[in-house]
Amino acid sequence: PYSMQLGNDIMAEYRVFTTFLVPPGSKVSYQGAPQWGRYKLAEEGSNALHFDGVDDYVSLPMQFYKHVAFTIEMWIKPDAIPATGIVSLLNTNSWNTDANGASVHFQISDSKLSLAVNGINDGHPTSSYPPIPNVWQHIAVTYARGVAVKFYVNGNLVSTVTKGYIMPLAKIDDACLGSWGGTSRFLNGAIDEVRVWN
Repeated sequence: PYSMQLGNDIMAEYRVFTTFLVPPGSKVSYQGAPQWGRYKLAEEGSNALHFDGVDDYVSLPMQFYKHVAFTIEMWIKPDAIPATGIVSLLNTNSWNTDANGASVHFQISDSKLSLAVNGINDGHPTSSYPPIPNVWQHIAVTYARGVAVKFYVNGNLVSTVTKGYIMPLAKIDDACLGSWGGTSRFLNGAIDEVRVWN
């Protein structure tokens, strides 16, 4: 994986260009940033990462603070989606609000896409869209403080949530793909081409 910042638009982008496996408990470094995690490539000839739903995750060192608006996008191909519970897509390792903003969790909650931001009152915005198992789909969520949370699938708007939320400044700092903190909410499926935009 790699990360980069291009002007004021893209804040982070993570892709896999070569075949590698990070064994459990190993520490590796890419461009000087420590990365913890365990995963494998999704398919022969694919650069997507496959997560086993048991203990696989990728750690993402990020510093994305005090934002009034952001977009998270990625390709996903879940192997299975539980009817209840939470499955992490991209979650900050913490769940708090501090001087840098409020933690962000983009996830599947009770089989629907959801965006949880610490400090949002009255529950968390959830889409009407249930991701489809064993199918590649492009998903995105936009957050505009005081305006709306919007969910997109394959480029189409599928849900707009505006119901009177108090929407704090957001932060995406140390985070994980496919897990919350490498300890819970593990994804069973594949992820590719993750981007975070401001």
